[in-house]
Amino acid sequence: MTRRWYSGGTSSILGHANMYPYYRHGLLAMEATLSETFQPRLEAAIARLQELCMLQPEPGARTAPERDGSEQWEWGQVWAHLAEFPGYWNQELQKALDGARQFGRTKADPDRIAALAAYQTTDVATLCSTCKSGLAETIRILATCTADHSRLVSRHPTLGPMTMDHLVEEFLAGHVEEHIAQLEGLLSPQK
Repeated sequence: MTRRWYSGGTSSILGHANMYPYYRHGLLAMEATLSETFQPRLEAAIARLQELCMLQPEPGARTAPERDGSEQWEWGQVWAHLAEFPGYWNQELQKALDGARQFGRTKADPDRIAALAAYQTTDVATLCSTCKSGLAETIRILATCTADHSRLVSRHPTLGPMTMDHLVEEFLAGHVEEHIAQLEGLLSPQK
């Protein structure tokens, strides 16, 4: 959970110590909302995706294998995944925010695999637009959240209990940044 520290006089806070448990040394920690934490990163990702969709990698370039060595993708496959995952994870985020005790899927999910296959014949500009729309929807969902939403917990099938901060980091903000890095790597493959 992210905290922001605000300076200010003690006069406005002293009578409310129980309301401000993170007050110390003239600083007041206010928990940041999910929107405050992730909106700037998601907006930067949207802008970078727009830039990347105008470029082309060297023919045959592939991403480095994932940590578990299971997936290695070409340019179009990365874009197909970028178009597919925000919509799915936005639905899962909304369910978790609404109190669902479990959420998510694994890489082996047949709907995920089918969506990736279906998107592979779609042009990059369309895939980019779909991804950007999905991330804009993420921003909209996060704008409705309070700091209390950050502490909600739901269970992922393999990663176990996750707070909403962790869910957004793992499956939306951090996930899109990871794939942006893959696209950038495909533009300048290591020799």
